[in-house]
Amino acid sequence: MGRLMVSAVPNESSNVDVVGHLLIFVSVSRASDGQPVTGLGRDNFRIAPAAGDVLDPQPVVVSEVEWESPNGEASGCYRVSISRGRLVPGEPGNLLTWVPGETYALGIQVRVFELHQIDGQGIEVPVDFGQMVLQVVSLGT
Repeated sequence: MGRLMVSAVPNESSNVDVVGHLLIFVSVSRASDGQPVTGLGRDNFRIAPAAGDVLDPQPVVVSEVEWESPNGEASGCYRVSISRGRLVPGEPGNLLTWVPGETYALGIQVRVFELHQIDGQGIEVPVDFGQMVLQVVSLGT
């Protein structure tokens, strides 16, 4: 197993508000050599709220940004949009919202998977891990 270095900052903006989502910006690199971990998606990120299950946070959008060079080189830096979940799971249109001005403490875990063959089936197994905690003040809903 490898260790990942994970750091994050709030990405909330008073100019742009994504309704129902709390925004953070996350950098992921390998502890062994500092190289960026690229190509991650929503399934690589997990959220643990300090308030427990009452928040039911879920990473709903994860998008990687590129370095400023014109060649489209991935950076290992990700925009992560977190939803509070739903009042009734599985029912559309009833998203919970974040309270403007409220402070939220979140644990953020990043996992990298490898594909292993177990009993003839391909199963993704987490092999690299990193985590950190972050405090975010919601600027919108």
